[in-house]
Amino acid sequence: MSKYQVTFKGQIFDITVSGDTAKEIVEDYRIISKEVGRILGVKSANRLAKELEPTASKREVMPRGLPSKIMEFVEEGFFDSPKKLQEIQEVLRKKGITKPVTTLSARLTELVQRQLLERDFELVGNKKVWVYRRRKATGS
Repeated sequence: MSKYQVTFKGQIFDITVSGDTAKEIVEDYRIISKEVGRILGVKSANRLAKELEPTASKREVMPRGLPSKIMEFVEEGFFDSPKKLQEIQEVLRKKGITKPVTTLSARLTELVQRQLLERDFELVGNKKVWVYRRRKATGS
């Protein structure tokens, strides 16, 4: 069984290669991409291999999931003022993202632990609730 498995994302198709070292995987990828080029009748197999090599400009990986959506809100300034859990949940619902409070709370806690957000208690009626906001910059 191979130690590593890498998928090279291309414009036409993806190629997955397994191997025990990065060098072995890259060599196998080049051989496979050239062979695929010949089978498909591409005039220049080297051109196809270059097109298939992943580059940042050809394929940008978009962050996914609830934490990345919350980080979009941070960047947009939503968390510049403190927000209660229910306020955050409502904004997510408006964007078509419905998550239970328990899931949302866990993701917010992870972002607090990663020091991307901070939280404090706020008194609402006679009940303490967490409020979340952008972490204040420290230093200078």
